[in-house]
Amino acid sequence: SAGLSLLVLALAEALAFVVMFLVCRRLKRRFRVTFGQCAAVVYKNQRTAFPLRTENSGRLPVGRFRVRLRITYGDGSKRKVRLLYAEPDSGEEPAFYLELPWCGPVTLSLDRVELFDYLSLFRAEIRLSEELSISVLPAEQAAQVVLPSAPADPDGAEEDVKPARGGTSGEILRLREYAAG
Repeated sequence: SAGLSLLVLALAEALAFVVMFLVCRRLKRRFRVTFGQCAAVVYKNQRTAFPLRTENSGRLPVGRFRVRLRITYGDGSKRKVRLLYAEPDSGEEPAFYLELPWCGPVTLSLDRVELFDYLSLFRAEIRLSEELSISVLPAEQAAQVVLPSAPADPDGAEEDVKPARGGTSGEILRLREYAAG
């Protein structure tokens, strides 16, 4: 009696092991990850969300997965790799949150997704070639401007001018050549 129950338990465990292996392989064929709606321009050192869109065309729900993101700057010298663990049925959209410390063109690329079975016994790897090109600009800052041609204010007050988009606020721009040294 005890030997028979141990035999049934061992067979059930072996069957579960094989089923989880097959489920992981089946999920691999039907699951895709792409970039969601993202901004094309971000500001330096500002936390920005880059949402991911997941698509599962299979009947079985996907358990846990891990996405690898590569960050490459325009000159190719600065590279970072970020990993995101997510569950698609958690109710929130998976997203990378990044603070980019340097200005210039940046390429974000999703190059690998690893799917895990429901018990995390096996994993299946999917190669991706999703890329997103963005521009990182310096953060907007308020500038203190004193115009020497304006009549002196009796109180000595100075006006704070914030950069305006469109150039219709009447500010005066002065261009100078930059010389090193």
